[in-house]
Amino acid sequence: MRLTDVVGPRARHEGDFDGVLEVWKKYKDGREERVFRDSNLIVTSGRASMAVLLSGDDETPDQRVMGYMAWGSGGVNPGAPTVPLPPQPSDTGLANELLRKSLDPEDHDFPTATTVRFIKTIEQPELNGTQISEAALFTKDTVIFSRKTFGALTKNEDFEFEFRWEIRF
Repeated sequence: MRLTDVVGPRARHEGDFDGVLEVWKKYKDGREERVFRDSNLIVTSGRASMAVLLSGDDETPDQRVMGYMAWGSGGVNPGAPTVPLPPQPSDTGLANELLRKSLDPEDHDFPTATTVRFIKTIEQPELNGTQISEAALFTKDTVIFSRKTFGALTKNEDFEFEFRWEIRF
């Protein structure tokens, strides 16, 4: 079985780059439960940022690297919290951002030679009682790179949410 068979209907072609987002509940007792996995949309500004970076014409290439992961509650219609609103290539941010965290050097790894994975956690005391339905990666200069919407996940103090976001080349 190929990874694209698991993550969704979009066929992956040679030369594409795309991403996959996983959300894990990590309980106080050490148990982990995957609650979400799907491909994400790399938005137009993210693709443009990569093109400039790869060209060598960028005067501030250190600002093009991933700098933030953010979460919000605007990924669903309030009347249908289990049905995500599809992200659009023209998205410039989250619909309703609730929390943004810096990505530190230890917040990424390389599961394969052509994949980088960013990992960030909404800690146990953060956003309790909140429904989270969207997430995004931003470059250091705060340009959105990719966005994912999903059915609302309610956060509480019994667990933290760990977001594992892969970008595959």
